[in-house]
Amino acid sequence: AGSHIFLFLPCLSLYGAIESKEPLFSCAYDAVGFVFLVSAILLETISDQQMNDFITSKKLGHTTDVVINQGLWRYSRHPNYLGEMMFWWGLYLLSATKTEAWMVCGPISISALFIFVSVKLMEDRQIQNKGDKYREYQMEVGSSLLLLPPAINKLLGKTLYSK
Repeated sequence: AGSHIFLFLPCLSLYGAIESKEPLFSCAYDAVGFVFLVSAILLETISDQQMNDFITSKKLGHTTDVVINQGLWRYSRHPNYLGEMMFWWGLYLLSATKTEAWMVCGPISISALFIFVSVKLMEDRQIQNKGDKYREYQMEVGSSLLLLPPAINKLLGKTLYSK
């Protein structure tokens, strides 16, 4: 039942947009939400494609790398998760002026799910499967979600993951 709540709550982001009598793009929030939504879709699509290409390269023997650290994955360890969170925030922004303030619990819930559950589970699995190679990646790319420049990522990684 608890998992159903995490599936339902993000959908509250849609409620205002669906129920509203106002036309879409009736205010600046709508435009910001739309840009956020499109950026999120692009971020998630590109990062998923990069991961698929990496997995294919490994299967074909074109790379011996254990961890993807190219493209968006050089700036964040989970850019696809960031894209997913941004998607729900974009939907919320599209409906923010057309709904009640408490509907913000939708994108907050999906963000909490990724930040406190999904990232932790994936990181634990990666360490279990890839060991020191993934720990080295954490030191190189310190940000689990935000897209940060390599120099800042390295500093963050050394701060958070040095033994």
